[in-house]
Amino acid sequence: MRKLRNFVIAMILIVSTVNAGSASGVEHSLFVHVVGEKLIDLHLTDINGKVRLYLADEKGNIFHQEKFKAKEEMKIKLDLTHVTDGAYTLVIRDAAKQQSVPVTISSEEVKVEMSKLSKTYFPKVKVDQELMTIKLLSNENNDLHVKIYTTEGTLLYDEKIEGALGMIGKQFKSFTGKSA
Repeated sequence: MRKLRNFVIAMILIVSTVNAGSASGVEHSLFVHVVGEKLIDLHLTDINGKVRLYLADEKGNIFHQEKFKAKEEMKIKLDLTHVTDGAYTLVIRDAAKQQSVPVTISSEEVKVEMSKLSKTYFPKVKVDQELMTIKLLSNENNDLHVKIYTTEGTLLYDEKIEGALGMIGKQFKSFTGKSA
């Protein structure tokens, strides 16, 4: 049973990405203020548990990284004076979601494109005998894409839920990709 559960968890990919710039009335949980040359103040809300913050380039190389524990809200000063000029992505990840925002660093300024802030919510998965339950919390009224893949990358299930808001749940029997 444990082997089956691990296999099922390994084959699941659910992604709900919200583009904060395209939705009106979306509440941000990441606030960025550029203080000076390569200095940024971050104000994080709606964040819990172990948090990983990192700055990565377009190839995925990490140039700055911090790990900490947070409860609901946190303020961080980020010193990027050691980071070379270029285009980066600032990523803040906790147990429930990942937030990403493009950042451009130059000798003159740091530019943060909050209009391109995106959030990815992570699912909770439970396997009981032949029944798999997937739950996902969606804080915004946006489309949700549910996709389930095998470990080989074969798509088993694909559904778009329009206007997903609140707790979304799906159950599957026998892992055939058919809803219960």
